[in-house]
Amino acid sequence: MYHLLKKQDCIDVKFVAARQHTDLLDKALENLGISDVVSLFFERSSFLGSLYSELISNFYNFFSKEMPDLVVVQGDTATVFAAAFAAKLLSIKIAHVEAGLRTFLTQHPFPEELNRVLTADLADIHFAPTKYDEQNLLKQGVKKENIFVVGATFLDLLQNINLSTRYEDKYCGLLDKKKLGKKIFYFSMHRREGVVDEILQNIIHQLTAFFASRDSEDVYFIVIKHPNNFFAQLYDLFNQHQDKCLVLDFIDHEELIFLLKISDLVMTDSGGVFEESLCLGKPVLCLRIACERRYPDLVSFSKILEPGFDLFNMARELLNIEMDVKSLLNLFGNGQACQKIVNVLLSLCK
Repeated sequence: MYHLLKKQDCIDVKFVAARQHTDLLDKALENLGISDVVSLFFERSSFLGSLYSELISNFYNFFSKEMPDLVVVQGDTATVFAAAFAAKLLSIKIAHVEAGLRTFLTQHPFPEELNRVLTADLADIHFAPTKYDEQNLLKQGVKKENIFVVGATFLDLLQNINLSTRYEDKYCGLLDKKKLGKKIFYFSMHRREGVVDEILQNIIHQLTAFFASRDSEDVYFIVIKHPNNFFAQLYDLFNQHQDKCLVLDFIDHEELIFLLKISDLVMTDSGGVFEESLCLGKPVLCLRIACERRYPDLVSFSKILEPGFDLFNMARELLNIEMDVKSLLNLFGNGQACQKIVNVLLSLCK
């Protein structure tokens, strides 16, 4: 979307980053070919009050100097809400991409559910991925003429990735294990509510028992680490079983897609990975008690955690599911979401 906007003569666009995870961001921006970034540095804090306060202040100071005609925010992070709130204080119009996603549980995910509900109240233009997200916005009181159902932006990127044989040599060991009949499980976990609700400790307990069982001989894990120190115990457990796990510190998006493609099952608490995995034909065990992207069309191909959950019993059930990728792709659009968004924004120039 940024690259499409940069091509327009009537728009002067700036890419602004809050830099909460500098190393991850730099690598991602490099892979996406984005170099001219305005960075709003701040003192990173684990306290949400301090985080929001500094983000809002930084965005307010930046917007008050630049006074843009429109601020475009995407997603449901603290950065998204802070930018939208700062813009509203200055009477700057706001467009929200990925609008309308809801669990209707303020604490799940936290604070993302709160961020997206409040951002919807602040935004002037709402770009919803699906018809279900549009309905959520209408229920919240957003006017229909301000909502545009454009599809999911991740699908634009997914359709433009050409993996060819780029990663086959790097992960030849994984591919050999798959050929020998091992099931490949992709695993990632980083959400703070997993710690608060003791989901993390339950998963660690079940993984410990699984690694001690003979069933683990048929499974190999791809584990993606996150710089959240609350999950150090989980990663230590995986590292203790390196014969059954590959633990990776950072992967770029194309590498992620390759690893998802060769996996048989995805275990994650990431909403983005949840979507992409399903569109690649992989069943997903969402490591949360609620997921904003688990639309009615996706219930048959995914599971969420319920009280007394048995992680590997659910995994076995998902492995027996026959995926219908075509219907999933129909839900998320035709891979032209970014162009549709740009077309709407261009209409504002007239």
